Amino acid sequence: MSNLFEDSVLAYKDQQLIRVDSQDVTRVEITHRAKDRDPVSYVLSRQDGRWMFESPFVGRANAPVEAMVQALAGIRVNKWVSDDEARLPTYGLSNPTLTIRATVVEEVEKEEEVPEEGDSDEADAGDEKPETVTTIYELHVSSRTPIDDDQKVYIRMADGPAVGLVPKSLADRLTPVEKQWRDMSITAAKVERANRIVVELPDSTMELVKEGSQWSFSPTGDLVEEESVTFLINSIKNMSARALVDFDDGDEAAFGFDQPQVVVRLTIPGQDETERIMVGGYTDEESRRMVYVRRNESLSVAKVRVSQVAALLKSHNDYRDRTIFALDGELVTLSLARDNKFNGGRLEMTFGQTDDEWRIESPVQSALDRVTFQEFLDTFEHLRATRVVGDDADLQQWGLDAPLASVSLTYQPPKYYRVELEGESQEDSADEGTAESSTEGTEEAPTDEPQKLTPVEVIPPVKTVHIEVSEKDDAYYAKNSESPVVFEMTKDTFDRFWVEYREGDLLTFEESQAVGFSIRHGDTTHRFEKVDDQWRYASEPDLPLAQPKVQNLLIQVKALQTTRYVRYGAKRLGKFGLDKPDWEITVTLDDQTQSTLLVSGKTCAGDPDNRLYAVLGDSSDVFLLPESTLTSRVGVNLADLEAKD
Repeated sequence: MSNLFEDSVLAYKDQQLIRVDSQDVTRVEITHRAKDRDPVSYVLSRQDGRWMFESPFVGRANAPVEAMVQALAGIRVNKWVSDDEARLPTYGLSNPTLTIRATVVEEVEKEEEVPEEGDSDEADAGDEKPETVTTIYELHVSSRTPIDDDQKVYIRMADGPAVGLVPKSLADRLTPVEKQWRDMSITAAKVERANRIVVELPDSTMELVKEGSQWSFSPTGDLVEEESVTFLINSIKNMSARALVDFDDGDEAAFGFDQPQVVVRLTIPGQDETERIMVGGYTDEESRRMVYVRRNESLSVAKVRVSQVAALLKSHNDYRDRTIFALDGELVTLSLARDNKFNGGRLEMTFGQTDDEWRIESPVQSALDRVTFQEFLDTFEHLRATRVVGDDADLQQWGLDAPLASVSLTYQPPKYYRVELEGESQEDSADEGTAESSTEGTEEAPTDEPQKLTPVEVIPPVKTVHIEVSEKDDAYYAKNSESPVVFEMTKDTFDRFWVEYREGDLLTFEESQAVGFSIRHGDTTHRFEKVDDQWRYASEPDLPLAQPKVQNLLIQVKALQTTRYVRYGAKRLGKFGLDKPDWEITVTLDDQTQSTLLVSGKTCAGDPDNRLYAVLGDSSDVFLLPESTLTSRVGVNLADLEAKD
């Protein structure tokens, strides 16, 4: 029968130390006595559903604190080991590592009172506050472990001698770790909901307001670059302290808050007070890698990395809309003028549409390279800058007093509808004031018929805008004629103004129509004639030729292309060495028409690739060809063309 009973009465003791709802815990005080350190007392209280530190500093607590409270609210021992108070020093509980006091406020049901005679049945029961009972639980936790189990530590309730064992991992969750428990984020406000932002820099102040989803400057109404505002808000939202130091009134100068680098104020719907973030001085003037940041009237000042406050220090220009031009309508014509970097002067071209196909209209009528020109058109669907650099007060500083290139875009804005009285024309509406004055003093006959409204289609007049671009000090700038704003653009965007958009094909013919071709290089000319569908060498028709090789040579002639025109309508071809060309290629077709390509031996001085000047025989438009392309593709080696026996 004796085996039915445990040897110690502790075996029958409830192992649950605390059994409460964690949401009823309103205050926690923890004294931590770390080895070789002075004791530190941490006081936390639940405020508006969030845990806040009251001591040894003031600030928000992080998620691990709620996890600690949940563990504390349901803490239990694995095993009871002693109820002898004299043995507390043995377990390290006479001077415990942790002393934890948890204040629990629980609602209790009120005893129902019988109303006295004369009391109203409609008593203000709903206005009565529920009754609560407050209980304080105190725990002592040791850092000492049993000899045979280093994963357990000793614990006891302060109001009794019983000592139990709990997992060391649980004790670790109850031990304050400031960098984990303390919320190091600068603000917990819902800054992403802000609808007004004021940025105060030492030399300027700007106000940004949000209406709907669009940010603009106040009071001008100029558009704000949404990406910049988003970057600012996210920077504030994600800003965190590397360390926190105490602040007392009068310490402003010590932290640089008497002359802050920037003050940002955010108005957030649903928040009574404006959210203020102030960036003070550098924590170390020599390294300048961290700065002091203070939120509102906080008694803690954060040390924040400089990279995290960079967005707050941006100037007015950094928030300005970076749209250089956005096409609102259908493009009608486009004109491109640019400095001729290859041969001096200026080249101007106009592009228009015929049967919905874009072509060059002047200075020549010619086909386009459709792919590259479409990429150019796509640029103006929404032409964006990398940043705004200023206004047009001094265009010289950006090289825009003498732009290197410009584009004029003429487009038809979209039609719209307006409502008018039925029978009222646009002219009638415009002359409404005159009509009223001319009928003054007369009475109109009353009518019982209601006036009808009708939609009227309005087609606005075409618009033309000019976009000028320049290069200065390895940077690229642009300006729209409709705005004083000067933008900086990428090199890739700038380079689109210099692409050759004219189709590069030169000798256009059908191979099946060719009955002869000749290639002269220097003093040597090679002529080939087709007789009975066989290619022959004109000066020695009995020489057997490898027909596929001759045909391939003709294909290479047809494949010659240029990627750059340097002069339209040249009046003196001799200037380009084309009066005495080094290369002359002629193709004769079955209708006896000929196409000729002339290539100079003179290279273009302004061309970094040192290409040769060239022209078609029936044109005076000068273009460039690489000499290496000519020698490798159409250079003739008669021995290679000769048929093998």
